Amino acid sequence: MAQKYRIFFGEHLFLLGGHTNRADLEINRLKPDIIYGTLEMLRTLSNPLTIKLHEDIHFDQFRELFKYIVAAGGAVFNPKDELLLIHRFGYWDLPKGKLEKRESLQEGAIREVEEECNVFGLTIEEELTPTFHIFHKKRWSLKKSYWYRMHCEIWEKAKPQKEEGIDRIAWKKLDQINPSELHTYPAIRSLLHQLVLQEE
Repeated sequence: MAQKYRIFFGEHLFLLGGHTNRADLEINRLKPDIIYGTLEMLRTLSNPLTIKLHEDIHFDQFRELFKYIVAAGGAVFNPKDELLLIHRFGYWDLPKGKLEKRESLQEGAIREVEEECNVFGLTIEEELTPTFHIFHKKRWSLKKSYWYRMHCEIWEKAKPQKEEGIDRIAWKKLDQINPSELHTYPAIRSLLHQLVLQEE
């Protein structure tokens, strides 16, 4: 069975890999002008659409149309079992960033959390489902973010890394978070839903 991918573009969603979900639009051929044209069209729409890619289209082929970026970050819990949220560019988010040279995914995830939030004593408990999103900055880019559930021991002096656009942070119990109502990105919302389901 083909691996299934959910790739976000703003509030829009691309489904790749044999999803059976109903879609607003289907793309049967992987051609740059079709994909880029679809993205340009989606930029003009306010209502979110779901776009299904033909089952014969593989992720490796799809990603070749983009600048491909790998990032890693954490869903960080303190000893009170509170989740660390950051507020960046008007959205609630989780700490993450691009990897440095010769850095493993887990090393990069821990470093980014430490740098962005000034918390330490981090241990990785499990790997969570990666997220994917498309954005345009000079060219079309596709980012894959690896996520890890982490436990944090040194957290009392947590503070936002303002030079990275983070203006505040918050510690919240999962039962205080409604992912559907939180002003956040769809990829982060899907990750928060995953965390909430794990607690139920």
